[in-house]
Amino acid sequence: MWANHHVKQNYWNVHKYPDVDMLLWDGAVDLDNFKAMVDRVITKYFKQLNYTKIDGMPVLSIFSLTNLMEGLGGLEATHEALNYFREQTKAAGFPGLHLQAILFGQPNKNTVETVEALKFNSATQYNWGWMKEQDYIKWGTKAIERRDAWAEQLAIPLFLNASIGWDDTPRFPDKGTHDIVRYNKSPESFAAYLQEAKEYCDKHPDQTKLITIFSWNEWIKGGYLLPDLKYGFEYLQAVKKVTEGSYDQYSGEQ
Repeated sequence: MWANHHVKQNYWNVHKYPDVDMLLWDGAVDLDNFKAMVDRVITKYFKQLNYTKIDGMPVLSIFSLTNLMEGLGGLEATHEALNYFREQTKAAGFPGLHLQAILFGQPNKNTVETVEALKFNSATQYNWGWMKEQDYIKWGTKAIERRDAWAEQLAIPLFLNASIGWDDTPRFPDKGTHDIVRYNKSPESFAAYLQEAKEYCDKHPDQTKLITIFSWNEWIKGGYLLPDLKYGFEYLQAVKKVTEGSYDQYSGEQ
């Protein structure tokens, strides 16, 4: 994922810089910086043997379509820049570039038309979204409804997301309990939703079986697969059982 979002100084350390909201970097990059990113991604990442590819094409998801177009100067200029990216990827020896749009919020005509105009190959989500649900089960249920609505609107594959949780109060301590997911959040609950995502993939045999998980190590946002003192390796064990087909929703074990 290219995380082309803005970053302020107090975003990284609100405790040390509570009132310093100056930009450390601007996610809306111009064409020169975009080309520098293209060169770095192709040479440093795409050529890694373990880099994710679909039909031989390296996959790159883009976090913010808004910042992408703002920095490059609009829809047409962005279309040309992405074509440059595709050409450079082919010149590096790959059959093409698989661009993936990250979607936020509810389906809307403007976003759907933008994704189509820029010729993205697929879409996904960063996580289940900020729907102000304190209950993990309700959060996941709403996410499925939103996912299905997006899938109905899009003409390209939608790759699913399974989220572990959301709590960014370590970064933003002024937030309250209504801003975080804190009930029914457990490896068991996560496994159930990951299994549902796997079953969705099984029902779409025409597209690559790919599920993104929020997240590997987002400690500061309350979503991580890595082992901790509370659950040990249970989240990782849940992923293993679901992906290998041994998950049993009635066993109570991961």
